[in-house]
Order: sequence, then structure tokens, then C-alpha cells
Amino acid sequence: MSKTRANGRSSIFIMMCAVLMIPAAGLAALAPPFISSVDSVLSHGKNVTITGSGFGTKSPAAPIKWDNFESYPDGADMVVNAGYDNLGGDGAKAYIKTDNFFGNNGSKSAKMDYTTGKNSMFPRIGTNLPPGTLELYVTYQAYWTHYTGTETAPFIFKWTRGGSNPSYSGVPKFYETIRPNSAGTVTGTDRGFVTDTGTTYAQSVVAGQNTKVWNRVEYHYKLSNPAGTANGAYEQWVNSKKNVDLINKITRTANEPNSSIDYVMSPFDGNDSYGNTNGYYFWFDDYYIDNTPARIEVCSGSTWDSRGSCVIQIPVAWSSTSITFTANQGGIASTGSGYLYVIDANQTPSNGVLVNFGDSVPPPSNLKPTTIVK
Repeated sequence: MSKTRANGRSSIFIMMCAVLMIPAAGLAALAPPFISSVDSVLSHGKNVTITGSGFGTKSPAAPIKWDNFESYPDGADMVVNAGYDNLGGDGAKAYIKTDNFFGNNGSKSAKMDYTTGKNSMFPRIGTNLPPGTLELYVTYQAYWTHYTGTETAPFIFKWTRGGSNPSYSGVPKFYETIRPNSAGTVTGTDRGFVTDTGTTYAQSVVAGQNTKVWNRVEYHYKLSNPAGTANGAYEQWVNSKKNVDLINKITRTANEPNSSIDYVMSPFDGNDSYGNTNGYYFWFDDYYIDNTPARIEVCSGSTWDSRGSCVIQIPVAWSSTSITFTANQGGIASTGSGYLYVIDANQTPSNGVLVNFGDSVPPPSNLKPTTIVK
């Protein structure tokens, strides 16, 4: 009898252990990304491998588009020579130029001249996306300036937008329009997403794409499930400050079940009502497009909440425990340092790990993670 009871108790004990292990595994699956090591000093243009856990999957590893415009000759037409799409534009042209660029390792950027003698120009230069794209992350560095004219017309920059065909007018879509004052400070915006039932507007200006400085801009747009489920999103950041926080929204209604994100426009969407005597130059650089917000960043701050200025890195291989990326120095000094982060598909950041740029700088000796910020 005692032997039977002992066997029974052992069986119960084993079953209880098995039950207790199930939520533990579930919790492990929800653990944030964690960086345990970086295998080399970061040197611009060279591959670096991160190891750790919780990175999730990303297929393909590479983004849809990465362009620092260095591979094109000076003066190349963005559509004719650089592989960009004219998404219903008015024929206005933009070019690859050497007169302004972002970062310490570059020499070129894309440039648009919103010239005098016109009240509006709509280049609408962008990229057609792979079929069936349902989520979009876009980031770039942008710089603009007013170079001539005295009219005080309330000029309007129509920046990035994307959504379903036909480009520009199709829905669902997202968009952003900025309205700077005469000093070049953005004081008004229209931001939002549009479905067949109308527009959902975003918050007013928090951080603006102001004149005569490089601004890092980011967009995240996700179509909700086709039954009209509130699990879509539209988010926007300028210089790591969040302006738009439309999450858990219906961005695709039940009347749009087969819609996808077919295109995304560059910041060369259009400039409207700026007066016949005014002229504006607009440059952008380090252009990155992907179908997920999963990415790698190097930032000035040691925690994600205080990350400060960040530079996007370019993944080439990605698994749940290892990522290889091509280092992008951006605006970081040649012997500068920063904190490396992995952000997963749910936008959960990893710990920040100190890294250095430049072969002459030894690798960091202490890879102890900073506090994880959820």
C-alpha cells in the first residue's frame, strides 16, 4: 500500500512540476531582447555580430530599402538613375547632390529644389512596396531651408505618406503635413491615418522638423486585421520624441479586407502655397524602409527612455539569439561611442550596451547591461 501511495505521490509531483513549467516557458517567450555580447568594435561599413536572447525573428533580415545615396553619381536623377518611383507626381525632379549630407562618412544626399516662380510643386517620389505589405517602418534624416523670397504665405510641406493604391489618394493610408512659420519653426501639423470611414487625426506638434538642422524622422504604420479589429497603429517620432501615438486603432475596416500598404513616399511628397518668390531646398539622407519596426540602433543615451540621438544600423542576418549588421556611423564621431540596442517586432527595446566606433579604439571591456526599460 505504501509503495502504491509513494508511486502516486511521485506521479502527482511530476505532474505539478510540468504544470508549473508551462507559465515559466510562457514568461520566457515574453522576455525582452537581451544583448550579452558584441563581437567587435564598430567600424563604418563593416559587419558586426550581436549575441543574446529574445531578438525574435525577422525575415528577410535586410530592410526593404536602405539608401545613403553614396553609390550614385553627383547629379543623378532620383527616378531615372536612382531607382525611385514617380508616384503620380507633377514632373518635378529631385537629384543626388554633394552640397549637403548627413554624417561623418558620407558625401551625398537626395535634394529637391522647390524653386521660385511656382506656388506649389509635387514631386511625389517614393517606393512601391512588395505585394501584401501590412506593416511599415520608415526613418530618414531630413534638412530643409528657405533660400530666397519674402512672401509670408503659410507654406506647407507634405512629407511622408503611404498606403493603398492609387498612390496619394487611395485608402487606407497615413500622412503628415507640416506648417513652419517664417522663422522656420514648425508650429502646425496635420498628421493622421485615413480609412473609408474618414480621418483619425494625431496630436499637435511636440517636436517639429525645423529648418537648418538635420532631423531624424520615424514613422510606424500597421494595418489592423481585416475584420475591423482595433489592433492597427500609426506612430511618429522626431529626434526620438514621440508626436503620434495612435495605437490599438482600426486602421483597416471590414470594408477594406484586401487592402495592403502598396507604396511609401519619400519626404519629397510636395510643397504647397509657398508663394511665387519663395524658394526652398530640401535634402534627405540615410533612408530606411522596412515591413517591421524590429531594428538595431546606436544611441547617445544609456537607457532607451533617455536614448537621445540615434543612428539606424543595417541588419544582414537575424535570429532569436544572433544578429549581424553593417555598422552605420552616421553623425557619431569617428572615435565616438554610443549604446547599442535591439528593438524587437513589438518595439520592446533591449538593454543598452556601450560600443565604440573606430578600429583604433579597443572594444569595451564591460558589457554589463544597463537597466531594461519596457
